[in-house]
Amino acid sequence: MVEAARMFDVVKPGLATTVQDLGRPGYYHLGLPISGAM
Repeated sequence: MVEAARMFDVVKPGLATTVQDLGRPGYYHLGLPISGAM
């Protein structure tokens, strides 16, 4: 598995902190929506 480049560090996360990405573009033809597998 290829490790993604680090973009930022979460130094002091809060209780409601979430980490989100851009989804999985380019895999819809394989049945995987941008939001990911459900």
